[in-house]
Amino acid sequence: LPNSLFSLAQNSVVRRLLGSTQARQWLVGAHTRRAEHSLGGARGTVSQPPVATQPQAEERALRDQLAASPERVELHVELSKLLLKQKRADDVVEMLWPAVQRAPKEASGPLRFQLALALALRGDHEAAAALLLQVLEMEPGFVEAALCLANCQQAQGKLEAAAATLEAVAGQRSELAGWARAQAASLRAQQQSGASRSIQDDSPGVGGS
Repeated sequence: LPNSLFSLAQNSVVRRLLGSTQARQWLVGAHTRRAEHSLGGARGTVSQPPVATQPQAEERALRDQLAASPERVELHVELSKLLLKQKRADDVVEMLWPAVQRAPKEASGPLRFQLALALALRGDHEAAAALLLQVLEMEPGFVEAALCLANCQQAQGKLEAAAATLEAVAGQRSELAGWARAQAASLRAQQQSGASRSIQDDSPGVGGS
């Protein structure tokens, strides 16, 4: 799916999800490595809407194209990016749930990824993580999805799972290995610290009356 992941990685949505300068820089650089990315078999070029001064005009043009060709995955992706830039996560969820259900599974990866981002942004981390796991089943090397999954797992308090996801990222991308392993170690340290406090808090007193 040419350009869609790069454009998404540049906007505030993924920046808010990832929160790491190194990870964000890697995502931007991913455009040159994944320019021909076709996750889930989705291909095609979006017909560019007329130049407009208002996002509403671009949205209207994309919706018109979707009305004419509702099966085109790339149109749903482009519209969802536009809506996410406007922080309209609820609108993205409303649009993409039925699109995911209609699309053949092998072509639904980009839709599931976009839907997961929208769900994560509105705080539905469990549902977002489930979708991201589905995306990674279809393309295990999709590091952008893995990074977002780690954030969703951390948000749910699943620190060991998030650390394991980051360790997998480290094994897939040498340019992220140092950062990912450091983040994983930090998450495990947080988990151990929390466990230690819990044990101390719950331990019975010694030599009580």
